Amino acid sequence: MLVLRIGRTQLCRGANDIQAMRSRGLTVELAASGREGLDFLRGYDFDLVLVDAHLRDMPGHELVRMARAAGIGTPAMVLADTA
Repeated sequence: MLVLRIGRTQLCRGANDIQAMRSRGLTVELAASGREGLDFLRGYDFDLVLVDAHLRDMPGHELVRMARAAGIGTPAMVLADTA
């Protein structure tokens, strides 16, 4: 399974969650911003995208809206990083 993880900080893209996914056999690509994430989504056939709710260049829900408008139907989960 190919997963795209889009997050604005190292904490949101932390090594622990990435290592956990990879240890379970998932292939994980990382994008730091919404624009970079959209570029990845246009170029690869991901099975799942995990998006931080607050990206440095746009809200996570806006990235999902833009992906849908571009015809990208990859399942997406927007993750909140509040405590």
